[in-house]
Amino acid sequence: MHCAAGTGDRLAASPIRPGEPVTEIVARIEAEAQPRETRFDGGRRLVWRLWGEGPPLVLLHGGYGSWTHWIRNIRALAARFRLVVPDLPAYGDSDAPAEDPSPENLGRILAEGLAEVLAGESGFPLAGFSAGAILGAQAATRLGRRLRSLVIIGAGAQSFEVPAEPTPKPRRWSPDMPASEVAAAHRHNLAALMIADPSRIDDLAVHLQAENTRRARLNSLKLGQTGALGRALPAVAAPITAIWGEHDVFMRSRHAACAGVLRGVQPGARVQVMAGVGHWVPYEAAGRFDALLLDVLDGPGRG
Repeated sequence: MHCAAGTGDRLAASPIRPGEPVTEIVARIEAEAQPRETRFDGGRRLVWRLWGEGPPLVLLHGGYGSWTHWIRNIRALAARFRLVVPDLPAYGDSDAPAEDPSPENLGRILAEGLAEVLAGESGFPLAGFSAGAILGAQAATRLGRRLRSLVIIGAGAQSFEVPAEPTPKPRRWSPDMPASEVAAAHRHNLAALMIADPSRIDDLAVHLQAENTRRARLNSLKLGQTGALGRALPAVAAPITAIWGEHDVFMRSRHAACAGVLRGVQPGARVQVMAGVGHWVPYEAAGRFDALLLDVLDGPGRG
């Protein structure tokens, strides 16, 4: 169940060039993508970015995020797959839903968008991080046999309806604060909620956290408190894998209990706990995560 720590976490398979300004990193990686849009709720936009060629792999980012939650993983994964990465409704460049912000409705929006972006294609895997795991499971109930495998990453204990201790409260910030204080607040919040090893909280992570939270229009913490993931799992036809960081604050050592819930629904479900890592596994341990995800997707009947 546990995946040992390795030495290749920092820049392994990373598209990031040492010393490059953070805004240039984001702009360069985004420029490599093929943009797409789908529409929902009478014309609202769902914005997608596609990287690479080959079979599709759908990646759903976490709450208070955008496609940039995957920025350290894009180059390695796009070497094998055509990455299909939306900004979730109400995050990044995508519009918010007209009325219903429930996980079920957001999952519907994603499933309908995927049916358009991947028209006629089936047998593809979907990996969702945090809130993206919840919405990915909801979308999976609609995708049925079109989905080959579902990988849920960093899904919190409460989304399985497993009681857990409260998470630390994030430090408040506002745009009218001095830039140094805003950056300090985001660095504090990354350490409290997202990344276990403070030495891995670099300027890029702070920049992404600042930009993503600034543009978020939906409180994703409430999504994780609805039990929507646990409700969706029995209706997911595809094989499921769960990946967690050992020190994920949204788990509080409830890994075994959540694995039990998952295996109660799907006895053959695969569970991996990555040692020494917090909540934002794809960023904090990018090289290790990429290798693990590719191994999962190469498994029998999965990727």
